[in-house]
Amino acid sequence: MITNYTELQAAVKNWLLRNDLTARIPEFIQIAEVQLRDDDRVELIEVNDLNVTGDDHALPPDFRNPDSLYHDGPTHFGPIDFVRADELGRRKADLGTTGTPRYAAVIDKTGAPVLRFAPVPDATFNIRLTYEAEIDPLSASNPTNTFLDRRPDLYLYASLLAAEPFLQEDSRVALWHGLLNEQLAIMQRNKKNRKFGGRISMRPRRSIGSQVRR
Repeated sequence: MITNYTELQAAVKNWLLRNDLTARIPEFIQIAEVQLRDDDRVELIEVNDLNVTGDDHALPPDFRNPDSLYHDGPTHFGPIDFVRADELGRRKADLGTTGTPRYAAVIDKTGAPVLRFAPVPDATFNIRLTYEAEIDPLSASNPTNTFLDRRPDLYLYASLLAAEPFLQEDSRVALWHGLLNEQLAIMQRNKKNRKFGGRISMRPRRSIGSQVRR
């Protein structure tokens, strides 16, 4: 079982079967994290409940991209639409400067993203934010994160593939490529289904050795 940074390193070592690469395993994990963050198929969705009383509401530290925003009662319900920052002024002109938020924009304020609204909240509103989160890097001082909790398989396969330059013609590399790409393809389909509706894909049963490098 892989539940933390130490266990992930041990799993990578066990799968590699290369004692001469043990010292490099932290590097492989770091490279894997960078590649997973940059892969458009990867999605890590989090939910955050906000009590909003005004503009420039701080976003979670792991915020990457907005997904949805909506009033969650007890008085107001319904979506808050994301717009570009330069549209907020026009929306305020249409709806009034203060009131019940109908629109929001993500503003990078001195390196820390915040939410601004149109209209600006005139009371306290319970708002639920779903967002795409960053993968928090693993380390000895940060031994676990949400992505490892949810998808240790992707962490393992990506870390193994980071060792590919040292493995040369190792036939296992094609298998790891296949395993990683198959699960990323399922994640991508589920991501589209979640956004546009449809059936969530389950992980299929597979015959070991049937994977093809892509």
